[in-house]
Amino acid sequence: MTKATRPVRSFFQATIKCGLPSETKNFTAPLEVALDPRVKTSSDDLRKQFDLMLKMRDRQGRNEQAILAIRDLRAQLQSLEKRLGGHEPAKPIVSASTDLRKKISAIEEELIQVTRRPAKTNSTTPQNSTANSATCKMPWIAPMPSPPKPNSAFTPNSTSSLKRS
Repeated sequence: MTKATRPVRSFFQATIKCGLPSETKNFTAPLEVALDPRVKTSSDDLRKQFDLMLKMRDRQGRNEQAILAIRDLRAQLQSLEKRLGGHEPAKPIVSASTDLRKKISAIEEELIQVTRRPAKTNSTTPQNSTANSATCKMPWIAPMPSPPKPNSAFTPNSTSSLKRS
């Protein structure tokens, strides 16, 4: 089995817009993005990881759309129940609506896993929500550098954009 080639470098044109809306200045500079030389992961494995992350993102998006649809349906059912609540002939409809709301709430809870506890694992990543990348044993994740200190060339209202060259 041969080792896959390393990914090539990517070149971009970075533009940062700084200043107040009345006095905005653009700063443009070339930007080169390259793989950290300490990473020994093959480009094939990096591609597989990237593809998996895209699939996870897409599935998360579908999950969020389903949750929003459930919440919209729940609001419609509650409105229906409120309108029909006092009418005797509508009691079966109100009862069916209530049952449906209970069922979709169970589905929503499963989708967002409200009461789920983290599974016990032998993972090297901490199970708390503030996992630090420095403690992670994944070679493609490096600790984040400290953020730059503000100066006159960079303001909190700054925006940036990247363009591939």
